[in-house]
Amino acid sequence: MWHADWDSCAGIEEKMVPTLEITGACGGSQTFTLSNYTPDGNYILVTGDDSGTTPIPSGTCAGADLPLATPNVRTMGTVDGNGDHVFDIVTPACGPHVVAVDLGTCVSSAPVLLE
Repeated sequence: MWHADWDSCAGIEEKMVPTLEITGACGGSQTFTLSNYTPDGNYILVTGDDSGTTPIPSGTCAGADLPLATPNVRTMGTVDGNGDHVFDIVTPACGPHVVAVDLGTCVSSAPVLLE
């Protein structure tokens, strides 16, 4: 007989939410850590103002809402087989918010302020 243990399922939904963490000081080298993305999948890194939302205009995720106004795609890349990626970027200035969009699910991380 098959038996499901609901407690063993705790946290599964949370794992599916892509996250972005940024460490280091803006205006210099910062480390970006992406977690919980589609394994071996692609992502885009977008900056903008967190005062609104903007639909993605084209591509695989056309129509999905970005949690940013006036978005600008800054870079793209591929995560590893665990859905994670760590990389460094020299950021020129403080201030914009950043999200990373999982192009496999079209879900974006919460906005993070470059500071």
